[in-house]
Amino acid sequence: ASMTLNVAIGEVGDTITVSGANFASGSNITLTIDGVAIPNMGTITAGANGGFTVAFNIPTIAGGLHTLAVTDGTTSKSSQFTVTARASLTPTSGNVGSAVTVSGDGFIAGNTLTIKYAGTVVATAILPLTGAFTNATFTVPASDGGANTVEVTDGINTIQLTFTMETTAPSAPSLTLPLSASKEKGIVTFDWSDVTDASMPVTYNLQVAGDSGFSNIVVNKTGLTASTYTLTEAEELPKLADGGQYYWRVIATDAANNSSTSAVNTFTVGGNLPGWLMWLWIGIGVVVVFIFAIWLGRRMAYSSY
Repeated sequence: ASMTLNVAIGEVGDTITVSGANFASGSNITLTIDGVAIPNMGTITAGANGGFTVAFNIPTIAGGLHTLAVTDGTTSKSSQFTVTARASLTPTSGNVGSAVTVSGDGFIAGNTLTIKYAGTVVATAILPLTGAFTNATFTVPASDGGANTVEVTDGINTIQLTFTMETTAPSAPSLTLPLSASKEKGIVTFDWSDVTDASMPVTYNLQVAGDSGFSNIVVNKTGLTASTYTLTEAEELPKLADGGQYYWRVIATDAANNSSTSAVNTFTVGGNLPGWLMWLWIGIGVVVVFIFAIWLGRRMAYSSY
């Protein structure tokens, strides 16, 4: 007796055709994989010359090498075939924070399943005896818009899938303070509208420049999480010569690295006193008040006589 397979490798669900010859005429043929009968095969009967041809779908079994055996109750023959891994994503596109389910089969039973998103591990699990899984889930982390690789591996088999991150820019911030063309003190408070987006969080980049083309940026605050910022004393802006204007704008960037830029507003800075001079005037004021208080006290004392 003899048997042949039309293919020696496939995924779960693929069809393999088995042909046999010279088995017992009219005998019932049984097919097993690793000693377990293949389900839903029905009755297989060898022909008058002991031959038969039958097809089956690879059941849900672990990946790797398997033995297919054929017997008529007296004579047995076997051949080996390999089950390869496959995996899929649901959904295949979305935004930062989307919940994704990974399903697969044909992986190595007992191995650790590792799922990586853009190179970062997002889920792990021990594979069952069937080598199949349907409930591996992860939340999409911050990543660039466009195609991102999802890697599914058991340490031997590796499947690469693609998740497409949204590429829609967030709405541009609206600038509120300082008012356009206003005159400000050197320690300026900036304020703009909050921006929401499908891929949160949104961060802001505040830029202040001495020219409309922003080639001379004097303040560049990145990664701001609030829609307001007050300059520190170290960032205090000086008055520009000839009443020159400052230009400012805000860039909003979502967690998928999509960004939009606000309109540009202007303001000028008045002649602020240097810090040391301000404290000098305060000191002089304190002395004057002290002297005045002494003088007033003495005058009131004299007037009482």
